[in-house]
Amino acid sequence: MNADLHGRPSRHQRAWLSPSWKLHVAAPISLEAQAALGEWFSRGLPAMVCGAAGGTAGDATRVELSVTLPAARWYAALRFPVGRAAIARLAPPLPLAEAIPSAPPAWRPPLEELDRAATAEGAPLSVTGPLAWQHLTGEPYVTPRSAVELVFRPSTRQQLGAILALLRLRDGWDGPPLAGEAVLGWNDAVAWRDLAHGRRRVLVRSGANEAVVDVERLLAGLRG
Repeated sequence: MNADLHGRPSRHQRAWLSPSWKLHVAAPISLEAQAALGEWFSRGLPAMVCGAAGGTAGDATRVELSVTLPAARWYAALRFPVGRAAIARLAPPLPLAEAIPSAPPAWRPPLEELDRAATAEGAPLSVTGPLAWQHLTGEPYVTPRSAVELVFRPSTRQQLGAILALLRLRDGWDGPPLAGEAVLGWNDAVAWRDLAHGRRRVLVRSGANEAVVDVERLLAGLRG
């Protein structure tokens, strides 16, 4: 998943903002949120890309970002749009392998085994949500009830089927609860559990848009 500042930011990428980011906020945010975000970005921490903030998926001028503060500071999800000029650097979603050392000790061996299996299938796993934020900040986010929110981007139907099979095998396993999305094509994100459970129509998030789509139509862009 290439992170190209000159292309369109894609869902779940990490985005580091320039010092002048406040000048490029594209909608009003409270003074309290501005202060919290100012402290956050001064620590060199990224936001996460949610999608294009404009009315169409092709709007490349605004980007919807989110930051989730730890419990010590509201445990609030702050979502806000910025102009593209606010973004200094983009990077792919956090690889699961990098985040595992920040997981609770009992979670680490099963997650390591899952990561190895997915990597062997050619579709390595990334992570968002509480585990990602905990790793990025060094502050507590994960609780015993937290799900590990996995993201993967298969390039073929075979890869998709292989990863879904790995995840189905882990329903009710000894590891943490699993959730998250498969990203298909450039930026069509769908809950992978919907695909794993064989649903014929699924909710797809793409940029600022959401739509219910037939799975066969959704998978048409993947190689065989």
